[in-house]
Amino acid sequence: MKFFSSLTLKSKGVSQVCIEHKGQIYAGVAKCHPDDTWSEFTGCKFAELRATKKALKAQYKEEKLKLDAIKTFMTAVSQYKNFDNESSTAKAMYRQYNRRVKRLEEIASDISAIDDVIKARLKSLKVIEEKRKNIEESKKS
Repeated sequence: MKFFSSLTLKSKGVSQVCIEHKGQIYAGVAKCHPDDTWSEFTGCKFAELRATKKALKAQYKEEKLKLDAIKTFMTAVSQYKNFDNESSTAKAMYRQYNRRVKRLEEIASDISAIDDVIKARLKSLKVIEEKRKNIEESKKS
């Protein structure tokens, strides 16, 4: 994945990041909550994570379609009476299928990891914002 472009509008509290992945452009958007403090870096990081997640979901969908086609082919071929499961050709076919299944699982794991990162960062930002508000309130007192 490559960075393509970014845009931030502090007045609206919006950040957008575009990334390129396998010839396609994916955009991620992050909006600052009205009660939070604006941070261009944080907004762009969230937008980048969301764009990456979109790209991975699209890749997952594409890989899943390919895997389904391979599975259909393997089912059809294995029904021939002369098909030998123990032949080197059959074993190579099964290895390729299993390799693609593993790759699909890796993409799903990457998507899940991005979700976890987003949730963790949002939680840590809430804690930081609460501490900042407490410090401001104690200065006023």
